[in-house]
Amino acid sequence: MILNNFFFNFFFYKILKNTNIKAKNIYNKKQTNIAIYTIKQTLGRGRLNRKWISNEGDLTCSFLLKKKIEAENIGKVNLFIAYRILLLLKKKLPEINFKIKWPNDIYVDNKKLGGILIETTITKKEIDFFIIGIGINIKSSPKHLDYETVSLKDFGVVVEPISLFFEIARIFSCLSINSADKILNINNSFLMNFKDYGKNIKLKVRSEIIEGKFFSINEKGELQILINENVLNISYGEVI
Repeated sequence: MILNNFFFNFFFYKILKNTNIKAKNIYNKKQTNIAIYTIKQTLGRGRLNRKWISNEGDLTCSFLLKKKIEAENIGKVNLFIAYRILLLLKKKLPEINFKIKWPNDIYVDNKKLGGILIETTITKKEIDFFIIGIGINIKSSPKHLDYETVSLKDFGVVVEPISLFFEIARIFSCLSINSADKILNINNSFLMNFKDYGKNIKLKVRSEIIEGKFFSINEKGELQILINENVLNISYGEVI
């Protein structure tokens, strides 16, 4: 099913292998902003090429935004998107203590509720478009992974995934990514939304393990680690 509005072309499917790949394939033909929703995804993928398991009743979607930004700002955009989704969940379900695991996973009580994968195409240091893949555990949470997971159903919450999809689409269609500077006011109140803020953490950066204190996040969206009174800026990695 296809639905058009003033900002997105919407595409709806019963089953897809991967929503990000589908968005890219459609863009190659239509060159427009795209929003994709599928009831079931069979070959989902998260950050660092991890398999993302999504079942019927969970939210699986992708948004392709045709927006030129400088490649060096992708960390800021990444954080901006995670923060906007966090605010939506907090407003919708204030009784649940949602947190961000840097850079863009959504956690509740140290268990993963959802993840965001952003893929880009870069030409001459500019991003031509980026694809935001979003998965949120609503009715189920995968087991037998190397991290614990949780679903909204575990808290007795009933949410229709298609409704949440349209609410996220409304956020992206009404907000300019260029407004990230104004919305990402890096202060203590903002930093409290991160589950590891102020804690000693281990960070895997490629093959290296870095240990230090989650000190802050800078204007580029980089994680700042305090090591022996020195601040190290990290643009890529995984908190382990």
